[in-house]
Amino acid sequence: MKSLLLPVLTVLIISFSLGGCADIKSKFIREKPDDGLARTYIPVREYDVRPNMELYARRYIFWRNWHKEFMDLVQDPRETNQKKFIMALDQTYSNLYDMRKMLVDEMGDELQTLMDGVREARDSVRSDRLTHGNRIRIMRHMDILGREIRDRFSAKNVAGKLRDDFRED
Repeated sequence: MKSLLLPVLTVLIISFSLGGCADIKSKFIREKPDDGLARTYIPVREYDVRPNMELYARRYIFWRNWHKEFMDLVQDPRETNQKKFIMALDQTYSNLYDMRKMLVDEMGDELQTLMDGVREARDSVRSDRLTHGNRIRIMRHMDILGREIRDRFSAKNVAGKLRDDFRED
């Protein structure tokens, strides 16, 4: 058996070295078909976006939904995932920031004072443990801020008070 194994292995090694593995590779490895089409890339265009009521209303709706999400999380005593709280507050703040960039200076400054309250709540959620007392304090604070923003900065109340261009910070 040993005498037969050595010549067979020698013949196989010699045949693979002379013939190469290309034929074997071509049998088992599929090649991607060439489409024959040259790939074209479309350059990115910059669009001229200006503040308008539709854009403001969209940001306002986003803010309202994230604010509601945060309030639902805070009211549920079983919810302990602090990342959810922080994410909801970050999104709330981000949408308020976008709304402020579209408002005229006076209204933008008024909204900035309310945004500072949201930032305080966000910082307290990040730094403190959410005990029952902290939850109630933050919930009341955010409820008051939410009512003020709803009353003074809804899409109906800011009609005609949008800037021509976005505010630069």
